[in-house]
Amino acid sequence: MHVISSADDLVDQAEAAESKWDFTKAAKLYHKAADMGNAQAQFSLGHAYNYGQGVSLDQAKAVEWYRKAAAQDHAGAQNSLGCAYDDGKGVKQNKVKAAEWYRKSAEQGFPCAQNNLGYAYQHGDGVPKDLAKAKEWYQKAAKQGFEPAKEHLAELKEMRNEQ
Repeated sequence: MHVISSADDLVDQAEAAESKWDFTKAAKLYHKAADMGNAQAQFSLGHAYNYGQGVSLDQAKAVEWYRKAAAQDHAGAQNSLGCAYDDGKGVKQNKVKAAEWYRKSAEQGFPCAQNNLGYAYQHGDGVPKDLAKAKEWYQKAAKQGFEPAKEHLAELKEMRNEQ
């Protein structure tokens, strides 16, 4: 008798395979769960394509899977879409769209996206330059222990001291 696994079971199996460095098996399992509509699997499959882990490197496919997960409000996928637009990997570079995706993720409390949005405000990438908003987003990420945000806060403080 063949037992059909749920998408969550497939994700658990894929994560176990990843922990054993079996990225090919993990990608196959993520693909099955992703086809079932599981947002975590879609995000993880996007990650696999983005880094060529268990599948051929294909940043356009990574973006395709990130979009599917992001449409289900997966904060990690939203941040990854922001990164794709920021760097022009798998999509045409667009700093405005990058900031929009970072904001969606950041508003869900995803610290990496909060840091990325802070950086966008600090440098005027896709949003008007606003050091107060940059500080606000960096602080949110730093409160969650996100080290790069703490470093950016120190940079902002240093910039003010030099003025």
